This record gives sequence, C-alpha cells and structure tokens, in this order.
Amino acid sequence: MKDKIAVVTGASSGIGRATAALFAKNGSDVVAFGRNEAELVALRDESRNGSGSVRIHLGDITEMSQVDRLVSETIGRFGRIDVLVNAAGIIKSGNIEDTTLDDWDKMMNVNLRSVFYLTHKCVHTWKP
Repeated sequence: MKDKIAVVTGASSGIGRATAALFAKNGSDVVAFGRNEAELVALRDESRNGSGSVRIHLGDITEMSQVDRLVSETIGRFGRIDVLVNAAGIIKSGNIEDTTLDDWDKMMNVNLRSVFYLTHKCVHTWKP
C-alpha cells in the first residue's frame, strides 16, 4: 500500500478507523472521511509514526455535495484515488415493529446509497 492514495469513509470509528490507520502505517496517504472531528484528529495524530499520512475530511456521507467535494478535493490534491474503502455504516437495533421508516431510510442511505454514489464518482476517475 506504499504510496497509494486511499479514501476511507467511516474513518472516525470501527473498521474504517482501523483500516485508515493500517493504510497510513504502511505508507498510504489516507483521506479519512467521517463525522466526528475529534476522533479524526486523534486518528491523524496517532498515525504520525507511520510512513504514510492521514488527511481529515469532515462530512456526512449521505450529503451528495459533500461526497462530490471529497472526490474533487482528493483528486485536486493528489491527482488520483487508488483505493476506496466504503466503511461508513449504521444500524438501529431492534425488531421491525420498533423500526420506523425514517430509521430504515437513514440506514439505507448510509449503508447502501452512499456506497453506490461514492463508488460511482470514483469509477469515473479510474478510467483512462
């Protein structure tokens, strides 16, 4: 992963955070996208001992304009995106009786729609 440009969503916690830290440790320049600024700053600070770097990109993965900005600013800064990790995700625990349509829509927007949209934006940058 040395010298790769990696965009990682959900980078402020869980799998996204662990993935971003591992990529930076192994030499990738990571663009860490998430909603929790304090956790993203901690990730960046903790990753300073690796051979890569972490750049913070604060935002909401369900806001398409913020996703557009993530891709355009990453391309503008690095000229490319080599790796995309869609790790943002949410779940509302409970049974179907207690899950509202708003809860369901939010889960689908974060877990599915945003993955499609961001991947779709990146695929266009990967074509020669």
